Amino acid sequence: MTPLWIGIVALLVLFALFICAPLRLAPRLAASQGRFEREDGLGAANVRVFRSRLAALDTLRGEGGIDQADYVSARLELERKLLEESGVTQPAALASVESGRWLVLVGLLAAAGASLAAYHFAGSAGDLALYGVRQEVAASNDPSSAHYIARFEQEAERQPGNPSAWGLLYPLYRDAGRFDDAVRVLERVIALEGETPALLAELAQAKYFSVGRRMTPEVQRLAERVERLDPRQPTLHGMLGFDAFTRGEFQQAIDHWRLALAGQQDPASTRALREGIEIARQRLTASPAGGTGDSLPSTRQ
Repeated sequence: MTPLWIGIVALLVLFALFICAPLRLAPRLAASQGRFEREDGLGAANVRVFRSRLAALDTLRGEGGIDQADYVSARLELERKLLEESGVTQPAALASVESGRWLVLVGLLAAAGASLAAYHFAGSAGDLALYGVRQEVAASNDPSSAHYIARFEQEAERQPGNPSAWGLLYPLYRDAGRFDDAVRVLERVIALEGETPALLAELAQAKYFSVGRRMTPEVQRLAERVERLDPRQPTLHGMLGFDAFTRGEFQQAIDHWRLALAGQQDPASTRALREGIEIARQRLTASPAGGTGDSLPSTRQ
């Protein structure tokens, strides 16, 4: 958790520096703007334009281009425009550089709150907590599976809507031989995540072992459903190969395990499947008519 919080704090500090930088520059900017407005040459430019036009008007009158009445009227118009432009260009008073500073603090607090809320609802806060629990359990002085299970049960109850929390319990229950509990947590994961071939295959396997390694109608229906969804699902074919082996159907077991091997990525499961295929071949050669096997590979994918 610590690196995450360090990262969050660092980002918020950078955000604060980015937001507060204009506040440090505000006094200088205000002084520069005031100086510019005081020394603004626009008014002087207007006067120069007025004088230039007035000189041209005087020249025109001297050359007899206009009479006295038109001259007076044109001069009044020039003076009126000068007054109007001078009035428009009067700058508004600058606001104090201290005004609005409290809005920056409000913005910083709002950004921090919004970031934490967004991470809580849309991020992986629950999975991060699970990671912390895994580190805690790994570093504990009690390496027993019972301690692992008890700690992850607590976390799953604390995060009832997090499928990852329940998913971590499944292999622990399975490896401890608690197949009824394995079925229960798998059904919880499926309810949260939805049905996928992989989860349904795991559920079929857990139910198969929970009833004493028997292919019950319920397990058969689940197996057929998975096969329709994913005909090459490795966990399913691992279980079906195991069942065929126990019934002495060694060629059928080999066929299923070959399919499982093609989709298997776990090295330990791959070794177990290869060993199972070799044992099934030996049994098939020694007793092609059938029989039951005893040294069976694990079907845990």
